[in-house]
Amino acid sequence: MMMNDPTEGLIYKILDWISTVTILNFFWILLTLLGGIIFGWAPATVAVMAVWRLRMRGHQDAPVVKTLWKEYRANFLPANGVGIVVVLAGASLIFYSFTLSQWEGIFMAIFWMLFVFITVIYLIVLTFIFPVYIHYKIGFREYFKYAFAIGISHLHYVIMIVSATVVIFWASGFFPAIYVLFTFSLIFMFITRLSLIVFDKIEDRQRDGANEEHIKTAKNKQRSNRLERKKCK
Repeated sequence: MMMNDPTEGLIYKILDWISTVTILNFFWILLTLLGGIIFGWAPATVAVMAVWRLRMRGHQDAPVVKTLWKEYRANFLPANGVGIVVVLAGASLIFYSFTLSQWEGIFMAIFWMLFVFITVIYLIVLTFIFPVYIHYKIGFREYFKYAFAIGISHLHYVIMIVSATVVIFWASGFFPAIYVLFTFSLIFMFITRLSLIVFDKIEDRQRDGANEEHIKTAKNKQRSNRLERKKCK
């Protein structure tokens, strides 16, 4: 859609962004309920993040609803595999915290420190697990390994994502209707945006490393050729 007036173009972009956030939020709730909540939230999350990823990569004209449904169906089983692990791990931490609250003495302090340590690891993995699932085509176990490795090496992004999530939920608490309109989609948009920044940085470093290796190999080859020419002389 062509806009001659810059103001009209800006207004169009803002309205398009608002409508996309609203649509994605509504369908995330709908698709979550479609899967009976327990088996719906993970593929719904993957579907919404996949749409955000497409739009952030320049595919603004990709049909939102059609893409959502396609991603939801295609990822229903594998995304639920990831989601089940996430839910079971989270439930275990909650049960562990209730158990610890009944303990006393030095052992309680030790186990509380262990609990905090494990919880931090859980949050790091949780922050990147679905972006990693969408971005990389790897094995099931590798999703969790990659999520932890990327998160631990980019802790400031983990802090930003967790902080933004808390703030969005906190702000939504003042206007409960926002949960239906914006909350979840906004969180997934923010996670996707920051995750793509991290992935791009990783891929840039990998390309730089590959180029350096190529240059080093070329120099070694030139040195070997010079030595061979000297021997021939």
